[in-house]
Amino acid sequence: MLYSTKRFKSIFTLFFISFAIVIFAANDDSTQVKSSSDLVKRNEQIAINEKLISDYSLSEEQIIHLSSIINRINLTNNQIEQFLPIFLDTNQRRQDVLKKNKIDLNSLSSGKKIGIVQLRSFKKDMDKINKQSMNKFEKILNENQLDKYKKIQQEQRIELRDRLRNRK
Repeated sequence: MLYSTKRFKSIFTLFFISFAIVIFAANDDSTQVKSSSDLVKRNEQIAINEKLISDYSLSEEQIIHLSSIINRINLTNNQIEQFLPIFLDTNQRRQDVLKKNKIDLNSLSSGKKIGIVQLRSFKKDMDKINKQSMNKFEKILNENQLDKYKKIQQEQRIELRDRLRNRK
């Protein structure tokens, strides 16, 4: 009986050590895979940024903002190709609405108040643009990505509202 207990302990110890080695090796491999995955993501980000610069002539600030959105909603390369023209068109249309309503976000310190009629017109135009773009995004984004994008839009809406309120 004593012999079998020693043998059992030895087998158990060998098994435990082997198992521990396998776990440590797996952790090392996953670290390498993770760092390899990070490198691939970084290279994809560089490619996206280069495309934004060459195809759309965006400023550095716009590229950073757009790259942040692309990363947050985790777009595939195919989705990026479809997303960019819609997003950039929507952004341009929003800028046009700001100009039409004589709202310059860069000169908020002017102290010039925005009238209620102007705000209503602005909101109506922006809501129309947002609805049109959302209909297009629904065709290319999955439900999770769409939820993330809606959250980003809500954050931007709050930021814009705060900037306009601070202007008064």
